[in-house]
Amino acid sequence: MSEGIVLTSIDSRGIAEVVLNRPERNNAYNGAMIAELINSFTSLYNNNDVKVVLIKGNGKHFQGGADLEWLKEIGKLNKEENIVFTPLKTKNFLKDSFGLSPIFIKELTQENSLNKKEIVLKSKLRSKFYQTAAVWACLIFGASSIYYNVNNDLLEQKLAYEQDLRQESFSKVQKAVFDLGSLPSLTINVKRQASQFYVIAGAFRITKNAENLVSSLKMKGYDSRILPLNEKGLTPVAFEGFSQRKAAVTSLREIQAKENKNAWIFDINSLK
Repeated sequence: MSEGIVLTSIDSRGIAEVVLNRPERNNAYNGAMIAELINSFTSLYNNNDVKVVLIKGNGKHFQGGADLEWLKEIGKLNKEENIVFTPLKTKNFLKDSFGLSPIFIKELTQENSLNKKEIVLKSKLRSKFYQTAAVWACLIFGASSIYYNVNNDLLEQKLAYEQDLRQESFSKVQKAVFDLGSLPSLTINVKRQASQFYVIAGAFRITKNAENLVSSLKMKGYDSRILPLNEKGLTPVAFEGFSQRKAAVTSLREIQAKENKNAWIFDINSLK
């Protein structure tokens, strides 16, 4: 780490630290600090290994603004006790802040007739040059304006023509009549899956009693029917029939709760 008002360091990870090192002045900046900061950041900028730059301040405060003593050196207090900066006419102050070298100027005390003629001649040449440049600028600007306006007119005409074509095509489509003729009829044969599981309401030896129960259940909304004689010679009557056992079980529970607690499920395949 370099020693000075600004401390700079770079670790192995490419993390650079720039530390303001004037804790006794709350790290207030002056001309020297500004110059060192510029040198430090220029060096870090040119270092390809640097990935991150951290700026810190030594002491209790990070940075306390400008150093008042330094400001008094480069300016003076007016009646309102505000600092007034007076530019130096003889050289550039704090040249390192701008990457400049000092320039010393000597005031002219005598007029030089030769220099005066050169100045007048250069002024005339410069004036003629500006006049010519102004004429060319006007010509270029005028030509550009004409070209821009002509292009705009052509573009507007093209857009209007395309809009007319789209409108005409749209009108033709609206007026068009499509005759598709008669379409052939389509017949779809759907094979209904046969019922296998039935919720039985009862079994009767007398067929008339079975028919009466079927009529009564149909009036209640059930798809009731009479099944073939069972092995005991009785005629079963079903509330409904289902192709899936799960649906039959669901219906059985509802029927047992509302209609017949003695209802049961019969698998028609058991007769085969």
